[in-house]
Amino acid sequence: MPSDLNLKKSWNPKLMKNREKVWLKEQEVLQEYKKIKEREQEINDINSKNELLALTKGGDPKEYKDYKTSWMYDDKPQQGNTTSTTNPTSSTTGKSDPNEDFLLGKRRLDDLLI
Repeated sequence: MPSDLNLKKSWNPKLMKNREKVWLKEQEVLQEYKKIKEREQEINDINSKNELLALTKGGDPKEYKDYKTSWMYDDKPQQGNTTSTTNPTSSTTGKSDPNEDFLLGKRRLDDLLI
């Protein structure tokens, strides 16, 4: 007579392969948690650096932006940007490009195809 019938079941938590799966998932979650905490610390360091710059130079802390991400939020194009001269945007020419309007969510795809 078998001592434990659950050892034959694939879902049994006592089996080594199931324990290994759980351990691997726990390790993945732990690594993700560490990455998130590291990124939060990096963001806090950048914000504190910007506050210190604002205090030393006497300005608004929001004025000193993070150099890594500030380019994404700038409305004006950079000086060395060559794409704005070859592909004029709606703000520079007054005309709107249908593809750009679609990408910005101003027009629907149905309107572009008709």
